[in-house]
Amino acid sequence: MNLIKISTMASIVVLIMMTIPIIHASELTQIKVTIVGESIINLDETNRLIRANVEVQNYDSAGDGYYYMQLIQKGTGKILSEEEILMSPRANQLWGVQIAGMLDDEKITKGGKPVLGEYEIKVITELGTSTGSAYFTIIKPSDPQGFIETVEEEISSTLQENNSTSITEIENEQDNNSTSITEIENEQEEILEDSELISNGEIEPKVPEWVRNIALWYGEGILSEDEFIDAIRFLIKEGVVIV
Repeated sequence: MNLIKISTMASIVVLIMMTIPIIHASELTQIKVTIVGESIINLDETNRLIRANVEVQNYDSAGDGYYYMQLIQKGTGKILSEEEILMSPRANQLWGVQIAGMLDDEKITKGGKPVLGEYEIKVITELGTSTGSAYFTIIKPSDPQGFIETVEEEISSTLQENNSTSITEIENEQDNNSTSITEIENEQEEILEDSELISNGEIEPKVPEWVRNIALWYGEGILSEDEFIDAIRFLIKEGVVIV
C-alpha cells in the first residue's frame, strides 16, 4: 500500500516537472548597445551627434514591457535623460533600433562649465528583464577649467549648497534678532530720555499737574461732585483722558 502511494506521488511530481517550462540562458532577453562612429565627442568641434545601435535577442514585448534609453553621467551615476524607444524586427529573429541625437549642452553643463569624462547610453526594459550599455567620452581641450565630476564631488557640492542655505537662514535670523534688540534698546533710550527731561523740568509730564490737582481738590472736598464730573468731561473732550 505504501509503495503504491509513493509511486503515485512520484508520478505526480514527474508530471508537474514536465509541465513547467524550462528557460535556458540562451532564451533570455539580451540587449546589446554599440556606439556607431566616434565614441569621443570633442566640444571644440561642431559635430555633437551621438549615434548608437541597439540589438535585442529573444525579444518579448509581453515579458519585457516597454524599452527605455537613459543618458547617464558615469562619474556620478546621475541620469540626465530617459525616453522610451520602440523596437522593430530585424533579420535572424533579432529586434532593434538606431538611436541618434545631438548632445544637449544644458544636460552636460554644471555651473556654466561642461562636465567632461565618460557617459553611458543604457537601454533597460520596463520589467527589468535585461539591460545593455555603451559608453562615450566628452572632451574639450580648449577649456582647462572644464571638470570631471565624481560621486564625491557631487555629494560635496550638495552638502555645500545645503550648508550655504542653512548658514544664510541662520544669518537672517541673527539679523532679525539684532533688529529686534536694536528696537528695544532704542525704546529704552527714549524712555530714559523722557524721564530725564521730566525730572529736569524740560517737558511736561504726560499727566499735567493741574489734572492731578482736580482729583486732589475733589478728595479734599474743595470741588463738588458736579464740578469734578464737569472737569472729567472736559478732559475726555480734550483728549487728555481717553476712555
